[in-house]
Amino acid sequence: MKIVKKLFILVLLGFCSSAIFAKTISLLSCQKTENTNTIINVINNVETGVMDVLFNSGHIVTSEKPIIEKNSKDIYDKILNTYKFETSVQYLIYIEYTFDDDQEAFSYNNLININWTLVRVSDKNIVAKKTKKITNKLKDINENKETCQNLGKQVALEINNVIMNDINREG
Repeated sequence: MKIVKKLFILVLLGFCSSAIFAKTISLLSCQKTENTNTIINVINNVETGVMDVLFNSGHIVTSEKPIIEKNSKDIYDKILNTYKFETSVQYLIYIEYTFDDDQEAFSYNNLININWTLVRVSDKNIVAKKTKKITNKLKDINENKETCQNLGKQVALEINNVIMNDINREG
């Protein structure tokens, strides 16, 4: 039996007020589903891609994993209320995936969609929303890690472009 699961990752991005400092970004990953090492490994590959792109574009990047109540009805509001952020923008990334009961390892082929939303913290306005459908499936399972890293970099480039456009608009 296939089980469709959903994973939330909240990516927080904080920016320094002075132009002479690099932008500081904290990636905060929150998931509502049960943890398994294989799921964490795939998500870490996506997160690594996000961190690489942001780091290579001159940001200072850190990563944390907070504990969120398992049965939270509105995880987004729960996270906003639990952590008082002094950041200018934050991302909520929502990953949908399937997993067979008899499946031994979670892989790229389990991913269905990656949905992300950029929210400006100062006024709580949504700046951008996007869904990336995962349609191409791997024939060779040995390509799993590299493909997940490339997916992370693609998503990170999209996120980085929106951040830069929003910062330039606020200018």
